Amino acid sequence: MRRAVALAAVVLSAGCVNEPTAVDVVPGYVTWVEWPTAVTTSQPGALRVSGFASCGYRVSVRIAVDSSGIHVVAEGRGPVFDICLASRAEYGADTLLPLPRLDPPSTGPWAEFAIWASVSAYAYSPHAERLLGSISLRATADTATRFAGRVTLYTDSAGCWRAHPYSSLRWDEGWVFAKPVPLTGGYYSGYLSGYLAAVAPPICGEAMAIRAYTLEVNATPPWAARARSR
Repeated sequence: MRRAVALAAVVLSAGCVNEPTAVDVVPGYVTWVEWPTAVTTSQPGALRVSGFASCGYRVSVRIAVDSSGIHVVAEGRGPVFDICLASRAEYGADTLLPLPRLDPPSTGPWAEFAIWASVSAYAYSPHAERLLGSISLRATADTATRFAGRVTLYTDSAGCWRAHPYSSLRWDEGWVFAKPVPLTGGYYSGYLSGYLAAVAPPICGEAMAIRAYTLEVNATPPWAARARSR
């Protein structure tokens, strides 16, 4: 177990519902995280987080910084409703979480801070904490966005592979890849980390494409996994 010395925590709740007098809290998980490449001590930046909890619970996400890095946590808060709070509940609530001031270590002025979160990489898979990436503390900020989380992979009508993030902010977006995807055509669930970069000439009509650090794919279609679980 990590020795956690909490330096800061931020809690923001998503969903326009009244705060109940008695709150039922259940574990949730993170579906998607976006963060800047580098921040400064005076410009700490923020993480954009999408989280998920069982249908009927209001999603609450928070971040905490300790000696092991930045931890992103999602929870479900009750009372439990008979119906989902929104039609996009499966994709989780999208929340901007300001980062606290990141202080440099005693070994030098600059540092890398690991970003951890409990994620479910594939459809119907258990969630577990994993390293998503890192954010740099530098003299000059770099706002270029890095991202990590769960995606749906599919081929469009032109045969182009696209990734659809599990984020309410990215609900209508389907990003293309800068390099060929080693899969046969179809529909898959997976985990992706990387960033968007300009490409020339355009790929499948898009001027920006994914440069992936990690792409893990569940080769079993989601509907097959669902059928086995019944």
